[in-house]
Amino acid sequence: MDAVQRQAAAGTYENPKVWGNDAQKGDIFVVRPSDADNNHIYAAGDFMIAQFDGSSQGRYYPAWGENNADWQHAWSGLSDFRIVFETGATSGSIYGNGLNQIGVRIYFTPIDVNSTVVPLSPAVLARTSITLLDYTTAQSLPSGWAYGTSVNQFHTLPEGQNAVARFAQFVQEVTTYYVTCATDARSRAITIGSKITLPDGGYALNADQHFSAPAGNFKYSVALRALTPIFYNSSNTRLDREDTANGKDWDQDNYYFTITEQGCYIIRSDISGAPSGPSNWSIISKDKHPNWHYIWQFGPENTAYISQIGINIRYNQRRNAVCLTRLHSSSYNSGYDNWYYETRFTIYDQYGNSGLFSAVRNESDWGNTIWVAEGNHTSKG
Repeated sequence: MDAVQRQAAAGTYENPKVWGNDAQKGDIFVVRPSDADNNHIYAAGDFMIAQFDGSSQGRYYPAWGENNADWQHAWSGLSDFRIVFETGATSGSIYGNGLNQIGVRIYFTPIDVNSTVVPLSPAVLARTSITLLDYTTAQSLPSGWAYGTSVNQFHTLPEGQNAVARFAQFVQEVTTYYVTCATDARSRAITIGSKITLPDGGYALNADQHFSAPAGNFKYSVALRALTPIFYNSSNTRLDREDTANGKDWDQDNYYFTITEQGCYIIRSDISGAPSGPSNWSIISKDKHPNWHYIWQFGPENTAYISQIGINIRYNQRRNAVCLTRLHSSSYNSGYDNWYYETRFTIYDQYGNSGLFSAVRNESDWGNTIWVAEGNHTSKG
């Protein structure tokens, strides 16, 4: 069979006609990008079904969501409409901290009046309203629960949940919605449904069975539970000191602040109130010889040049740790310098659980050591 014979018949979804072609009633036409560019009431890639025989010249497409005597919008219903977590399951959990996310995927199969599957273009999908609902009320999600299309850095699923590939048996998949639960949300477990609005204004639901919808209620749902957030403090963190490096007249100690909560680790640290290295947040000099104190931006191992004594020092040698440094010089004359910034940092684990801490120099040994206090604490102690 040659290529011409294998080509789908003209006037089908596989080989649609375009405006200006002759039509037989029932032929499929597609709105070209040039049609949509010239008139924004159309969506490029939208399909129309001819209601006439003869030339399409002078027979203009109706606006989005409308029909006229010559044309009928192809997409008019759904044969399937489902909601599922990105794990492939219908139940799941996230930490209720306002940051931890889980993806909710919506699958559906659009059809025309003849129950033939209608392909949807990106422009058509962009005009299509698809929302998540409280399954039990068919209204917005309860207060404190939110969703959007953007994934954040805390899109890590607790309790061994893992994302799976999309389900190939469905024709369309909407951009995954990512759901979060705020710390103060009163409802700690919800059942989520969905709603999709068709071009003609009709809609379909996934909601409790006693709700009806013009395009059908498919009654699929997912159940989501909010886990109690972990709040980090002195009981589930630790600070380790190491003798990092030294030279003829200088000495460097690095400190590593980590989480001890099983299965959790730091992925982010936000510093406030003070500069982060290579600028120091504190200096205290005994007999004019300084102890400098640094807190470093969270990240991979790196080096910094300390101009006062002309050396490079290493920091962030340990993964998933906030690194601080005490640097002492026995030759550099800083005068009797003594100042500090109130230095705070907030840590976040992979789920978005967090804790606020303060970097503190030890006054009793002239800043020769550093410690970390939970919450707001003066940065000398």
